[in-house]
Amino acid sequence: MAYVTQPEQTSIFAEVVAFFARLGKSFQFAQQAQTRIATMERLYDKSDAELAAMGLKRENITHHVFKDLLLD
Repeated sequence: MAYVTQPEQTSIFAEVVAFFARLGKSFQFAQQAQTRIATMERLYDKSDAELAAMGLKRENITHHVFKDLLLD
């Protein structure tokens, strides 16, 4: 006697929930990216003296803004 297994069916509700969860993550990622870019623009607009007062050099702005994502 052979046993046939049926693939597990996911409900349409679960698929819709998963879609909106992925969509929400995408919006969150986009918002974080916009925030980081705005921060970089504000820092690049500062003078070298202002950056030095903050302990930054112009060439380190990108590293400073994205340091939480870097593995160093």
